[in-house]
Amino acid sequence: MRNDKMMSLLTCSIVLSILTITSAFPDQTNPFDLCDTPIPDDKNDCGIAGVWRNQLQSVMKFTCVAGHIEGQYYTAVGNADGFYDFAGKFQMPDQNTTVLGWVVAFNNLLYGNSNSTCAWSGIHYSHEGIIHTHWLLTHYFPRANLWRTTTMNHDDFNKVC
Repeated sequence: MRNDKMMSLLTCSIVLSILTITSAFPDQTNPFDLCDTPIPDDKNDCGIAGVWRNQLQSVMKFTCVAGHIEGQYYTAVGNADGFYDFAGKFQMPDQNTTVLGWVVAFNNLLYGNSNSTCAWSGIHYSHEGIIHTHWLLTHYFPRANLWRTTTMNHDDFNKVC
């Protein structure tokens, strides 16, 4: 019986999370109206600049010029809200592949300092249209809890516009 109750609670929690994420992004084709201002060609050296969304509904918009990436990131998870600036680098080993990485420091005017940073490292193959990434999220913890500071996972970003 205890397992049934735990499973019901888990199911409710997952459904509530999905509903929360979905309601936070009512316009799936143009989140936060970010597609209203297209990326100019001279800000798209990497060929993939624009608005991207991951599987958790986090959204980013970036430009790429002369090996540098700049943009804004909106996380749909965690104890953060609003947009966060990010910067990174990219390389193109061939015409159909972009290798890139960027870092977000979760500190903005809306939410303040979350005492955490996240670094993504990824690759985009033009025939797939997905940025495949792995990330490291580092939170502040006192030295005695150093083992708790960093989490690793992955995201796949799909192009919105």
